Amino acid sequence: MSEVALARISHKGRIEIPDEIWKGIDFEYGSTVAVFGDDDTIIIKKIKLPSGHALDDLYDWGEEQAKHQGVDEEEFASAIEEIKRDEMKSFFQTFLMHVDYFKTFMMIQGQKHSRR
Repeated sequence: MSEVALARISHKGRIEIPDEIWKGIDFEYGSTVAVFGDDDTIIIKKIKLPSGHALDDLYDWGEEQAKHQGVDEEEFASAIEEIKRDEMKSFFQTFLMHVDYFKTFMMIQGQKHSRR
């Protein structure tokens, strides 16, 4: 279930995640997170980054498969860049959807509190 808690931003720009939120999420100290900002909204999303070695292996495998299919290096690099652009576009569309969801959620929460 979604929780809402208040936190303050320190003079160094740090935010401490409140205990009631921290206890309900699957983060550990040292987790890698993506931080998204849009106007008056900040979203923190846990991400798992592949190792550099894994990415190199994947690229090497793809390059080998491309050679077997008769695709030259320039076509392969171009295809990789196109995939990156499409993935980034999809990523940001999903991010904006989450921002809209969060804004709606906060608006509903504000309406609930103003009725009290």
